[in-house]
Amino acid sequence: MDSSTGRVTWDRGDSDDEELHNSVAYRNSGKVALLLVIDSTPDMFRPWADNEHTPFRAALQCCISLWRSKIISSPHDLVGILLTGTEKEKNSPGFPYLYLLQTLSKIKVSMIEELSRMISSEDLDGFEDRIGSSANYNLKDLFWLSKILYEDA
Repeated sequence: MDSSTGRVTWDRGDSDDEELHNSVAYRNSGKVALLLVIDSTPDMFRPWADNEHTPFRAALQCCISLWRSKIISSPHDLVGILLTGTEKEKNSPGFPYLYLLQTLSKIKVSMIEELSRMISSEDLDGFEDRIGSSANYNLKDLFWLSKILYEDA
């Protein structure tokens, strides 16, 4: 308690906290990274009852919309897409059932074009042959890979 004001103070005088907040790295660490995780299990490829669209296509369309917005409003932000429940793996640690479709990087027009090509193709640009869908994946591996990707970004 501060005797002059009678208020409880939360500052214990820890110099470590002050050093951290005053450090250049803390003040200038404004990197923003957004990793979208899309479920790629077989259920995501079953059409909704009211039309031929699938939840997976809808998720990719959301990514396109978000990327288009980001390329204008926040072009320096890092973005990426990680697919879960895939037959093939594509990630540096080699976690099974996880496929890094787009690595965390600054948004580029080519990233939007890749997603548009997938959506416009009847077979999602050869998704089943190239990546595949599986009912398996481990959330622990998903979170661990996400942590690694953010650290490496």
